[in-house]
Amino acid sequence: MDHAAETPAPLLAVLHDVGSASAMQIAASARGLCELVFLADRSLPHVAEQLPLMRDLAEVVDITGLPWQQVCKEVVALRPSGVMTCAEHQIVGAAALARACGTPGHDEAVARDLTDKLRQREVLAVRGVQSTACVPLYGPEDVAAAGELVGFPAVLKPRHGAASVDTCRVESAAEGTAVARRFAVGPDRPFVLEELLPDGPARTPLGDYVSVESVVQAGEISTFGITGSFPLAAPFRETGKAIPAMVTPAEAEQITALAHAAITALGVRDSLCHTEVKLTPQGPRIIEVNGRLGGWVGELTLRATGVDMVRAAMSVALGRPAELPSGAAPERVVFQYFVVCPQDSSEIVSIAPLEALAELPAVEWVETRVRDGQRISWRLGSLQQLAVLRGTVGRHEELVELVAAAALAVKRACR
Repeated sequence: MDHAAETPAPLLAVLHDVGSASAMQIAASARGLCELVFLADRSLPHVAEQLPLMRDLAEVVDITGLPWQQVCKEVVALRPSGVMTCAEHQIVGAAALARACGTPGHDEAVARDLTDKLRQREVLAVRGVQSTACVPLYGPEDVAAAGELVGFPAVLKPRHGAASVDTCRVESAAEGTAVARRFAVGPDRPFVLEELLPDGPARTPLGDYVSVESVVQAGEISTFGITGSFPLAAPFRETGKAIPAMVTPAEAEQITALAHAAITALGVRDSLCHTEVKLTPQGPRIIEVNGRLGGWVGELTLRATGVDMVRAAMSVALGRPAELPSGAAPERVVFQYFVVCPQDSSEIVSIAPLEALAELPAVEWVETRVRDGQRISWRLGSLQQLAVLRGTVGRHEELVELVAAAALAVKRACR
């Protein structure tokens, strides 16, 4: 008898939330590797929306309204072989569950440092990786004093946040104070005022920042590759990614070394890391280290290289080797472009101009994410996407037409 065939598949508990790989992608990546159980808090709008699909795909444990101690008790009772999240806001929770279950994952202190923008800056400075001025704000009255330490212009953003929500550039103490009042900065909603990293030389059509995609197991770091990014939309909203990035071999070596130093300094042991790096005139500088798979990176990497980074994240969480190739650049440029609203727009007039972008030669398909008459706001950061364009081109330069066409479509679609 083949006893190996009778061995049950390991169980992976997934703490789901907005910003994660989709439930469908998670289920697809788990095939042949593990069984899934989704941990679903219905008070979170994204989870509530995806709950019917999650129930179709896997077992679901409803943790809505449960005290955290009870959540841990229920998850431990499942005896999972791993706990995983791809969502920024669930990293600390996933670390606590992994510790309770005795499975690989972030140490809870490390998870807190990764998700606290002030603490992360402090750790990187103390451990000699990079000093970036960053001061906490607990109310609008703190902005002026913080500005004396940070300087202006500066970046004002939530201390705990993702997707550039409520993140903006402020030119003066007066402007920063006004923005802090508008954003309701306070003890229960702390922000930081942070040094603005200088812009690097233009790399048209991509921007002057990249991300390093790494797998960490037992403290050993393997970098899969470097992902390029389109220029940010004002104030700091992502507009998409492309593989390969527009960097030289020498730059790639510097960027990777910096990312590795930051990951090591933060004490990451078992996780994927998505490290954002700004290419300044003085060389690469850390924007932030994310202790998870980067948003949208899984889909892009799978199309560009055939490598499933979501499955790699699952392997790490299960304590299994995440065997990845070296990440050789594809022969063509694979992209995803996020169409976002202008800062002065508040409503969608018509999605027809967005749908028409499917006619561009570079675009293979368009996913519209708004409807006619919908209210929109730049304050939602990268979560407010009007449409996502996906496709492939032979050279980076061919993306210039796509960026220009998207800008024109946005003018026609919004008001």
